[in-house]
Amino acid sequence: MKIKNELLAAQQQQLTLDAEKVELERERLHLQAEAAANPAAQAKKFGDVVHGVLGRMPTDAADLPAFFDNAERLFDNTGAPAGFRAQLLMPYLTDEARALVGRMDKAKASSYTEVKNLLLREYKLTPWAYLNRYQTATKQSDETYVMFASRLTTMLKYYAASRNVTAFDNLLCLLVADHIKPMLPPDCLKHILAVENTATDGWLSHSKHAEVVDTYIASHSHTSNSKSHTDVAYIHAPSTKSVYNEVSLRQTTATR
Repeated sequence: MKIKNELLAAQQQQLTLDAEKVELERERLHLQAEAAANPAAQAKKFGDVVHGVLGRMPTDAADLPAFFDNAERLFDNTGAPAGFRAQLLMPYLTDEARALVGRMDKAKASSYTEVKNLLLREYKLTPWAYLNRYQTATKQSDETYVMFASRLTTMLKYYAASRNVTAFDNLLCLLVADHIKPMLPPDCLKHILAVENTATDGWLSHSKHAEVVDTYIASHSHTSNSKSHTDVAYIHAPSTKSVYNEVSLRQTTATR
């Protein structure tokens, strides 16, 4: 009987210990949930993860796309909530950029997308800036070819986005049209740019682009002939970018 009572007492003690463990675990989970719901705690958690990984905002505006691309990839990999991303980005901005964000509407300043768009606008990263940066990019001595290829991809991606290109066919149209532009005489190029400014996306498809060029040249050919005896010949510079060169017909005739 004594042994039976001792066994019952031991079982009761074990049940009490198990109940206490369950209660402690429940309390731990409760505290963890409270911490997760605390914005300051979450901000600190993700701030610690980002610290030492995300670099400072570059002073060269043309490098901003790569900076934002790296930040977004890091936020995605760490699972940083969208509502915290603008706050997490702030310590890595330049003093000037932080001042710009500080003048934003409070609601917009808490949006990563709004902050990013503001900085891209303020630093005048136009479609032309993206395209020029992409076309003139060269591999730096301190980067691998993998890094260089990634940088080129980012530049081209941002250029396409700035032109509102979302489909492959539209990308082809854009690249063909861009290839033609450096070949045009200045007056014709000026006309094309003026027409593009009236387009919804700020550029013309390659077929429309070619049509406008042909129409302009046809309507101005008699004017050019009456003003000067020149023709236009096209050459390619070593950089593979097309440029135009005016050659006097008289010189051409003389050399023949």
